[in-house]
Amino acid sequence: MNTFTFCKSTPILTHRLRSYATCKRPRYRCTATPPVTVPANINEVVQTCASGLDRASAAGYKRMRVRALVPGLNPGLENNFPYNEKLLLMLVLSLARTASLTSKAERVNLRFKSAGTAASALKTYGEGEPLPANIHLAVYDDPNDTEGDVNIIINPVAARGNPVLAEIERALGRAPEATWILFNPDFSADRSALGMRDQTKRDEFLKQFVDAFFFRNLFEISRPKLIPIEKGALLRTAHDNPWIVFSLVNGEFVVAGEFENEPTPIQISNTAEKGIEKNLVAKKAVSAEVNYSDYLLVVMFCGIVFSGLYWALNEMPSLISLGQYF
Repeated sequence: MNTFTFCKSTPILTHRLRSYATCKRPRYRCTATPPVTVPANINEVVQTCASGLDRASAAGYKRMRVRALVPGLNPGLENNFPYNEKLLLMLVLSLARTASLTSKAERVNLRFKSAGTAASALKTYGEGEPLPANIHLAVYDDPNDTEGDVNIIINPVAARGNPVLAEIERALGRAPEATWILFNPDFSADRSALGMRDQTKRDEFLKQFVDAFFFRNLFEISRPKLIPIEKGALLRTAHDNPWIVFSLVNGEFVVAGEFENEPTPIQISNTAEKGIEKNLVAKKAVSAEVNYSDYLLVVMFCGIVFSGLYWALNEMPSLISLGQYF
């Protein structure tokens, strides 16, 4: 269902994000600059994400968070789109090669939760082109590894009994001047079963990080067959751009609303639904105007034809008598 390939010419993945083979994706003017387009494949996700990282870095930020929750990387859709570990690894590597922040750094550490995961990633990367000389694999918290201009912590998940937050905090403390990027972190309370005190600590920790990029397809599960139906997307292209909710209307993404802060699930759902309803009503109105215009043209044509016939019938005797002289 979801396939991807590693392109040798450019270190970017091609991965279909939607169930549509083709899609009209016109640009829509928003508060964000430049005009925002919803990514249609992993190539566009990587390019937009890299731009967001470089923009945050240029603004002086050294703590960033990136969430690319495409089908195959979104835990909430695992029943319909199985989690794709290989897609995650290739996406991170493509991002590291694309963003100026990472491609120009002397040393970039891709940090995994364990040595075993890092070894598995190395094997996966070995199937494609050799890793760039400045990219190294490491674990979240390695006391012997304090080097690295840029550190990408890949998919940290806070689960019960898993001290991932403490590990990351220790790692940050050992290299406070380095740039740290959380890639697809999941510290949600429902997963980690945190107490009130731990939730407060988690929230304070995450305040250090700016959201350099966010993208998620919005789906509605159709019952009783439990088929996912795409309804829109949530996108933030840079730390100083708004959160934009798109609605999917007749195969096109339209802007449904913008938020200064990350919207709640209820806000996202309501905004996407209102966007669909609003645009369907607008398109029906346009269709009605077009139909009315067609009706007027038909009436005018019929009037011209009727007038011509009427004139011909009235002038027929005169034309006949006139013909007698020729």
